[in-house]
Amino acid sequence: MSSAPSSLHSTPSNTEPPTNDPIQPTRHSWVWVYFSNIDDKYVQCQYVNQFGKTCNKQLKCNHTGSTKGMSQHLHLLHHVANPKSVSSPLAKCHTLDHNDINVSFTADAWKSPNITAYLAVTAHYIDTDFELISIIIGLTEIEGNHSGVSLAMQFMNVLHQYNLDQKIVCITTNNASVNNWMAQEIKAICSRFFSKANAVGFMAHMIHLAAHDGLKALGTSSGDSISSTDEDNCNPMSISSLVDPPDGLHLQYNSIISKISLLASYVCHSTQQQDKFITTVNLVYENNNPGNANTLLSQVLTQWNSAYEMLNQALQLKDAYDHFCTPEALACYWLSPLEWQKAKVMTQFLEPLYKATLLICGSTYPMINQESPLYILLIKSVRQISEQYDVAPIEPAAQEMV
Repeated sequence: MSSAPSSLHSTPSNTEPPTNDPIQPTRHSWVWVYFSNIDDKYVQCQYVNQFGKTCNKQLKCNHTGSTKGMSQHLHLLHHVANPKSVSSPLAKCHTLDHNDINVSFTADAWKSPNITAYLAVTAHYIDTDFELISIIIGLTEIEGNHSGVSLAMQFMNVLHQYNLDQKIVCITTNNASVNNWMAQEIKAICSRFFSKANAVGFMAHMIHLAAHDGLKALGTSSGDSISSTDEDNCNPMSISSLVDPPDGLHLQYNSIISKISLLASYVCHSTQQQDKFITTVNLVYENNNPGNANTLLSQVLTQWNSAYEMLNQALQLKDAYDHFCTPEALACYWLSPLEWQKAKVMTQFLEPLYKATLLICGSTYPMINQESPLYILLIKSVRQISEQYDVAPIEPAAQEMV
């Protein structure tokens, strides 16, 4: 008898129990998906392989009703195991190869702290119990340039390992331009893949880009007034690029964001200044801080919802913020009551995007039909807020987001 293969496979979805069998008592064993009774002494295997050929092997029935012989036949000859016993990620990966299923993929590339780039590929499919299964099938180091051609080749190499290159339903990535080129290259490699129909952008990343474009419309272009490098200057308090305008209608939103961002960066990147700010918080609120925040948050342009979290945190610590800016060296960061009011408007403007991101990322079973109504609600929310406050500078930001 040959030894059992190391990889076990679960029930293929293309195999159906025969419909012309005589009525039999209820059977609970999973093996009856593949077997039918010939008579009261023999059963016949109905397993259909990947070439469409039926096994038709006849086995003698066990007089005790045991299905162990049928289970061993499926295990040894067809590499099929009880689906409930296939629990390890490696075993689940091998089920992808032999099952007649369609698979969706998520591809994500990033750099580790040691500047090594990786590409992770996750497979998603629905099993015979209609449960969503997600498996990381590849984590490869990206060698050479990070072009669309390079990413496409490495992505397809992962799929080839499990014979999944012809089972693609869709590929979800973020909306970086290199991923669009990757989709074009995959289209040239895979005959059934169409970049416009099968490439899906990650909505949470789209929301991040919308927020970024909205802030840019307010004048806060990246690398300009919101920079985290100012603390390295000889005078970390220098914000010569900012003009502290008088209270009035011409107050610039980008100036407010820049003040908060630069002070937050100064505090967060200095242990001494952070300790001083925490001391100020405890002094101002006398250990009765209405929120859980005790320091400012700096903005990270590539981090989702970073601008919202920075503004919201500053608003929670408004009194401590003003007290911390009392010294003359920090007075340029002080915000007037009107500036705080406008900071609140911007926070409310970004809040729907923040909540939508949490909703999408918090779902364990996100579906595209959930995103369409969410997208419509976001557009309505952004427009309502821009109309509610009737402030001209918000309108171009709202239009840019939409």
